This record gives sequence, structure tokens and C-alpha cells, in this order.
Amino acid sequence: MGVRSSQPKSPNLNKTDGHLLEYFRNTFGAGGGGSNPPPPPAGDGITATGGIISDYSDGPTVYRSHIFTSSGTFDVSALGDFGATVEYLLVAGGGGGGYSPSHYGGGGGAGGLLSNHPDVPDSNPIGAIRQPSYTVAVGEYTVEIGAGGAQASPGSVNGGIEGGNSNFYPTPVSHPSPTYLRAVGGGGGGSRPAVSGDPGGSGGGAGESSPSPGYGTGTTNQGTPGGHIGDGQNGPSSNGHGGGGALTAGNTKANSAGGDGLQVKISGQPTLEQPAGAPGPSPVNGYFAGGGAGAKNNPAAPGGFGGGGDGGAYNGAAHGEFGTQSTGGGGGGGVVNDRAGGGGSGICIIRYQIAELSGSTKATGGSVSFYNDGGTEKVIHAFTSSGTLANTTGSTFSIEYVIVGGGGAGGYSPEGGAGGGGAGQYLLNGSYTLPTSPQPIVIGGGGTVSVKQDITAGNGSNTTAFGATAYGGGAGGNGYGGNPLTPGRDGNGSPAQGSGGGGAYYGPAGGPWPGGTGNGPGGNPGGSGYWQPGAAHNAGGGGGAGGAGQNAGPDGTSGDGGIGVRLPSSFRDPAQSGIGAPGPGSTGNWVAGGGGGGGSDSGNAGGMGGGDNGPFAGGGNGAAPGRPAPLGPADQTAGKMNTGAGGGGGGSGTGRKIGGTGGSGIVLIAYPAS
Repeated sequence: MGVRSSQPKSPNLNKTDGHLLEYFRNTFGAGGGGSNPPPPPAGDGITATGGIISDYSDGPTVYRSHIFTSSGTFDVSALGDFGATVEYLLVAGGGGGGYSPSHYGGGGGAGGLLSNHPDVPDSNPIGAIRQPSYTVAVGEYTVEIGAGGAQASPGSVNGGIEGGNSNFYPTPVSHPSPTYLRAVGGGGGGSRPAVSGDPGGSGGGAGESSPSPGYGTGTTNQGTPGGHIGDGQNGPSSNGHGGGGALTAGNTKANSAGGDGLQVKISGQPTLEQPAGAPGPSPVNGYFAGGGAGAKNNPAAPGGFGGGGDGGAYNGAAHGEFGTQSTGGGGGGGVVNDRAGGGGSGICIIRYQIAELSGSTKATGGSVSFYNDGGTEKVIHAFTSSGTLANTTGSTFSIEYVIVGGGGAGGYSPEGGAGGGGAGQYLLNGSYTLPTSPQPIVIGGGGTVSVKQDITAGNGSNTTAFGATAYGGGAGGNGYGGNPLTPGRDGNGSPAQGSGGGGAYYGPAGGPWPGGTGNGPGGNPGGSGYWQPGAAHNAGGGGGAGGAGQNAGPDGTSGDGGIGVRLPSSFRDPAQSGIGAPGPGSTGNWVAGGGGGGGSDSGNAGGMGGGDNGPFAGGGNGAAPGRPAPLGPADQTAGKMNTGAGGGGGGSGTGRKIGGTGGSGIVLIAYPAS
């Protein structure tokens, strides 16, 4: 996801404390705004909370957008002078790419795209696409973000898995109703010789000589079909076909590229630092719902604009790439011994007008919001992906910042438990002098699990800003049969600064693996696994920024992930419910929790992410294959995006072996608005 919200001209736009007009009068009235102060804003917009909030201007019009990259609630508490109509973008999860061990898999279809924004065209190749206007009322609206579909498993003929639906509807649900919106998950890519591409929001592409009809169809008003030679036929051998995108259908085997998605400038201007979307034709950004490319011979085919993953290449030994998270991009098809790519998760963005205003601000970059912190009006810049913070004052001034590295992935284990991923390092600076020169911000990604050859979990990547580095967390250890067996990995840095991954249950001498190290500040070690012949086979939790991961024990439970850290009050804007994750005592705005360790069939529970009675601070839960009723078995989960949390460890049982991905990092900046 890209990053520039920015509000280049307007510093005082968030009325979440109920005093936007009062703030403008106080700031720009009695000398606060200079000798020629701008007028207070004309009118008053909707009052709502939920997601990551970005305020920005487009000419004289000031908008507020709510960006949901994970499920949540859009809560409308009041309607304003600009009416109750909102614009929205709702994208489902993209489909995973198909795979064949000796042939070429098709690309995954993009998640369905629903939007009434003016950027959306009247039609695509399958009919009308722009949606009608949408009116909200005071009350809660549920936002459900579809996960990306899993890639086809390597080693056998498999099609990709469909992406999850994304939904937006009033709470309690009023369905069927025009107020209930559902974007359909993208179709999985096909393979030779047994699996056709699946239908979906956009259809999955046909694999090399998939059975008739080979490709998946798209959903009317949401997407396009997967690539194919002609209706009901897939053509001769060689090359997979691209998955469909929101705007154009997937390409045929002639080039195997994914279909293109759409640019929707709903969260800011379409620069390379926009807060949401994936790159399109250079130098613009803000594209969503691109199809994954089919696999082919060298060179690899490109995914469609809008987050589609590139396809695998036979002679180039390239694997299918994953669709970009929070775009609904389809995954690339796989070939021979290389894997296919999974689909990217979906997104929901809602925007509405809040003011008519011209003004000035101290800096641009990131998603900008404003709120009252104990009587002091604060400006918050939230970077959820790489960009630039630009000082616009011409002189230095003091800021606070938080930097969090990417979390490590949970480990893999086909038998017993694998370790939870360690959280990314947490760094806080309460008084930093911002230079006048532009400051690059690099956001570390969460660790992923590679299945290209050996199945291994990866560490999170480092986040850098203002000359400081928050190191990525260590991956959880692989358990017995994990190919290869690995201990919990150390966090990044020398010595390790990110939190360490949890240890698996099984070591080379039959004992448990230890957890990885993490030395902080803002990083801690992972817990160790536990092995008892004929009984417990459980793993340790990954370390969190606020504490070490727990050890697994003889009671049959895996270790919980280490607790995270709650953000300082400067960053706890109650309207920004998308920043951070829940913590103990029903508090919010926690980050960098460790992932829980995975359990086994003989164990009774996987570890909780981020501490006792979690999940807290975004940490993923470990797999719990043997958990008894009434709760029953549970899958491992990923660390929450933009919290730096670790992914949950895998465990024995179908669909639970591969650990969850780590959560990406984040950079937050705060300073007084006057």
C-alpha cells in the first residue's frame, strides 16, 4: 500500500473532538494564523470514526477518508452540513495463482471492485461498473475485509484458492438491501490438466491446457474474466493465462499478463506516496484490483496494474509473486518446482467532504489527522508504507515519533508446533528536531513463509526514518519435518534488536529448540518449545516489544507471544481506530505483539498472540489443531498489518502447517498544530 495523504494546504481538519470550528477560530482568529488568516471552514462535515483517517484537500474542497486494511467498524455519530452521501471503494481479496509441477499455472483473478467514486468508469468489458450514490445514517457500519486466497500448493496439480469477500453494511445487518455492499473474492488460477480457473470478482486465468472452459468468469459490475484463447477452449500447450482485473480481462498465453485494475483517487492525490493503492503506469499510483499473471517460459509475465503478482518463469527459475496486500491483486501462477503466489488482501475506503478551506500546514506526507490531546491540538502523520515527510515551514521544529519494524513470520511444522514470529523493534523519540530537508520513510514488510524449495519462515524487514532503524523481528522456528528444522530466529541487527522468534517443539537431539534472541530497546527474546514423548509437542511464542515470548510447557499449551507496547497519548486519536490493535483491559493503540506458538494434535491449544488472554497488540495466534470442544481446532493467524506484530506459528493438521505472515511496520509522527 502506498502512502501520501497529505493534506498539503489544511492543518486543522479533524473534528473528532467535536471542536473543529472552535479550533480554527482560536488558531486563525486572534493572531494564531498570521496577519492574513484564512477564514474558518465553511460548513461542517460528517462526524465518524474507524480505520486510518486521512484528511486532504482537492482544490478548495477538504475531504476525510477512512482507510480499512483490516476488518473494523465505521461509526457515524452525526451528519453535517454537506449531506449524508459518501463515496466508497470496496475491494475483495484476490485469488491465488494456480500450479502444476511440470506445466504452467494460471494467474489469480483480482478481488471484485465496487465503487461510486467519479474515477470509476461507466463500464468495463463486461458491463456497467460505477455504482450508485450511497447515503449513511447515524449508527454503526460493519467493515469486513476479505483475505487474499492461498496459492496452489507445490508438488502436485492444484488450482489457486478464491479470495475472501469484502463487505460493508449497517449494524445490525439490513440485508437484502441496497445498503449492503459485497465485493466478491477473486477466482483462483487454473492448472494443467485437471483444474479450471475459478469464477470470482474477476476470474482466474486458465492454466496450460486446463479442462474446458479453462478460465473463470468475472462478476457483473465488479470485474472481468480470466485469460483464455476463446470461449470454452484453452488452446494448445505452453504458458498459463492471466487472471482478470477490474478494468481489463486477463491476457492469453501469448503474453500471460494479468488484467489491469483501476485507479481510484479516493484517499488522496495519485502520487507515488499516496496512502493506498499500488503502482500503475509510472509515475502515478493508486491502482487497485489487478489480475495475477500466468506462468510462462522466461521472461516472467507482469501482473496487472493494481497489485497483480508477476507469474513464474520456467527458464528464469522465478516463482509466482504474491498480489499486493490491501489492493485485492491476484497472485501469479507457478511453474515446475517453484511456487505460485497468493492473492492480496482487500481494502475499504470511505470518504466525504468535511470543509471548504485554504490554509497552511507544517509538513506533508502520510495519512494526516488532528485531535485534541489533553487540551493540545496535535497533528498526526501515519506512514503505513514508504514515502517522504516534507517540512513546509522553512525552519526546524520539534516532533515526536514512533518507528516499528516488520514482524517475523510464524514457523512451519507438519507435526507438532512451530514457533511464533517475533515482533519488530519499537522505537520512541519524544523530542526530535525535524530538519528542513525532506525525510525519507521506509516501512519494513512483515516476514513471509517461502515454499519455493525448503519451507522456511522469514524475518520481518527493517523500518527506517530520521536516521534511526527499527529492526525486523525474527521468524519462528520450524518443527519436526519442517524441511529444514530451524530454531527460533534472532531479530534483525547485530546484536539482535528486533524481537526473537519462538522455538519449535523439536530439536536435533530430540529436545526443544530455544527461542531467538532480541536485546532491545523495544525488542525481546522468543520463548522455547517443549517436547514430551507421546504427549506435548508445543512451541514457544515470539518476543514482543514489551516482553519476552512465553515458553511452551508440559500442560500441553504453547507459549503466548510477548506483550506489545501501547502508543503514547500523542498518537491515541480516538478516531484513528485503525492505528494499532487492542490490548489488555479493553484498551487500544497497542503495537508489536509477538506471535503465539503453534500446537499439535496431542496438545490442547496454540499460543495467543501478544500475551495472556489475547490476542493483543496485533500478534497472530498459533495453530491449535488439538484444542478440545467447545472451542475446537483453530488455524494460525497473521500478525496485524502496520503493527509490526509477529505471525502465529503453524501446527499439525490440514491447512495449519504454514505459519502466519508477520505484520508490516509503521512510522507515526506527532507535533502541536500551533
